[in-house]
Amino acid sequence: MTPIEIFKRALPALTKSHTDRAVALLWFFTEKQIFEQRTAAELASDLHDLGFPKPNSTRLAEQLKQSKYTNRGSRSGSFQIDSRYRAELETKFGDVLPEKKVQVSDAVVPNGMVSNTRLYLERIVAQINGSYDNGWYDACGVLCRRLIETLIVECYLANGIRSKIEVNGKIRMLESLVTTIKSETEFKLARNSGATIDAVKAVGDTAAHDRTHITQQQDIDDIKLKMRPLVSDLLHISMIKR
Repeated sequence: MTPIEIFKRALPALTKSHTDRAVALLWFFTEKQIFEQRTAAELASDLHDLGFPKPNSTRLAEQLKQSKYTNRGSRSGSFQIDSRYRAELETKFGDVLPEKKVQVSDAVVPNGMVSNTRLYLERIVAQINGSYDNGWYDACGVLCRRLIETLIVECYLANGIRSKIEVNGKIRMLESLVTTIKSETEFKLARNSGATIDAVKAVGDTAAHDRTHITQQQDIDDIKLKMRPLVSDLLHISMIKR
């Protein structure tokens, strides 16, 4: 049975109204990274496709506007889960999901640095810390590299200068991104951020591409304390968290 089928079977016992079901389904889509935003009409159709009565989309839109669990999405007429209430919804619906979230430490990047920002950042940081906790240091190094690459891209998107990091409509490779951001004039990295980016990239590149090298705990320990101010700097520049 698929996760959506399991979730569908649990919904009647967990929800009382069309709006509750729409919020629950939007939460499920967000958690599974299927959709981050849906319009009321789309959610009404989604519920009907799952075998529930189809709500009136106009009435549902008004109810979602009033719900504390949702706010407006960037797409016209769309809604998304309000990040402040994700934990509450997880408490309500999380036990239904077949896979359970594992508690991880703040060993490399404190989870709180990205909490209530963007789900993909929360997931990457959780995987970084979980990999470290379990001694999977190659995976940890590669994920640290991915986090920094992601945040660099977010800096350019937030500042409206995407063209600086694109070639033929595609985001350039990390090596080029690093060169670009270290000489950027539209915004300025903090004093030590450029050197830390180089260090994180070196560990991640070796973990990903060196055929015989096995990343050790010390390799991650050498960069983890430097990563925290770097992540904070990039979160600020990208306007994700101030």
